[in-house]
Amino acid sequence: MRKVCQLIGVEILTVKQLDALREAHRKHPQRRFVIARPKKEETAIALERAFAALPYVFVTDEWKGEETLDLSALQEEISFANISHFASPFPYLLMHERETVQGMLKEVVKEKRYRHSLSVAETAEMLAKKHHVDPQKAYLAGLLHDMAKSFSEEENDAWLRCYDPEQLSAPAGIKHGYVACYYLQHVCLFRDADILEAIYHHSDGDCRSKLAQILYIADKREPLRGLEDGILQYAEKDLYGACRKLKGKVAEYLGEKKYDGKRS
Repeated sequence: MRKVCQLIGVEILTVKQLDALREAHRKHPQRRFVIARPKKEETAIALERAFAALPYVFVTDEWKGEETLDLSALQEEISFANISHFASPFPYLLMHERETVQGMLKEVVKEKRYRHSLSVAETAEMLAKKHHVDPQKAYLAGLLHDMAKSFSEEENDAWLRCYDPEQLSAPAGIKHGYVACYYLQHVCLFRDADILEAIYHHSDGDCRSKLAQILYIADKREPLRGLEDGILQYAEKDLYGACRKLKGKVAEYLGEKKYDGKRS
């Protein structure tokens, strides 16, 4: 059941207010935020940009919500220059700058996960250059693939109930890939379908594109993992073959007795 939450104490979203909304949506993705449409046109435009990152509806001043979220305590002096990139008029461009994404990633994952993500990004970029795939897309996919790795099991399930209930029965260890896809879409305003598809399947191995195959291999065989079995070198020549071989090794590791080598 989706809850409706009325926002009060908001004139224009500040960095702190927007962060509070993002956190509320992360924990309760079924919640829909409701705010009265401001009469001032420039304020309305700014809010529309900011709320592109969150599920929302605009209503009249007289509407009363089922519950409220008071953001008045988070008011601060604001100009368009200090609105975070989630409220920027150019979120798509900013989410495609390496430095911006690296900075954002460092804030939401632990140091070990951050180093892993950088290594995956570099490995994916290398493979992309070998196979004539956009290296920038490969690098960003590597950076962003574990965005939801630090989410709790309850948070992951909340996201899946809201956006992808069919995956609720998936093994717990692969849900973060699905959730990362929706988190990037609905909180980070990320819109690159190729990268999102690769991230969605980076744990389940359903690699239907070259980019997805690259990310799957880079994630499992980036150098920091210290696994020297020749798969990464094999992938430089044959992506599909390396991906199939790696899936077999993963299945064996997970204790599956049979693996037919077919592409899923």
